[in-house]
Amino acid sequence: MFTSLRAYYRLVAFLFLSFGYLGWVLWRRARHPQAPDAWVLPLSRWARHMQRLLGLQVATTGDLPPRGSLLLPNHRSYLDVILFPPSLPVSFVAKSEVGRWPLIGPGTRAVQTVMVQRAVKDSRRATRAAVMARLAEGNSMVVFTEGTTVAAPAIGDLRPGMFQEAVARGLPVYPVALEYENRDIAWVGQDTFLSHFLRTYGRRRQAARIHFGPPLRGSDPEALRQATQQWLERETARLRAGWGQS
Repeated sequence: MFTSLRAYYRLVAFLFLSFGYLGWVLWRRARHPQAPDAWVLPLSRWARHMQRLLGLQVATTGDLPPRGSLLLPNHRSYLDVILFPPSLPVSFVAKSEVGRWPLIGPGTRAVQTVMVQRAVKDSRRATRAAVMARLAEGNSMVVFTEGTTVAAPAIGDLRPGMFQEAVARGLPVYPVALEYENRDIAWVGQDTFLSHFLRTYGRRRQAARIHFGPPLRGSDPEALRQATQQWLERETARLRAGWGQS
């Protein structure tokens, strides 16, 4: 009973707090229209607040990439975005459907998320161009190159587009391994947001780990893709082993 009540309380608080932080972002952008990073402070505080609200205890390891880096993490859940530390301001790429979600959609647009229609080739091409432009401006970008959420212990096949762009421009990619002790946090299949949230976030405490890898470079996009895939598989397995999981 207490678990269910905690989950409902967290859901209501999640919605109200997200609405409040969205208002803060919009106010800062209206007050400072020439400031490209007016959203950074509200987003970082929202992420920290969400970690505390959901009882998510995040352990961060590895060296944080410099500004203007291309980060390629594996993808488990809609809450992966709150694992990134406040000292590393990042923007994300998200599927276009997210932009139509109530509250979440306006929020993602307000913090300069790049939207992509993954089934449309021209949209994917435009997204890659937008990511490269942001990197050139000194912004760090997070791209979930699996293209969807994948439950542990698997890592989905990484899509080749970003590796082609990185090699063409001589850029390194920074792999990032994400894992949760509770595997039910993975949001996969036809599960709805509401049912998943209420079923998953009633626990008092939950553990998560994020590990930042070294820069990977290469002259062959496919070799770079495979090296990143292998790194993610190896490092997520290592993170799970810390909890006694395979």
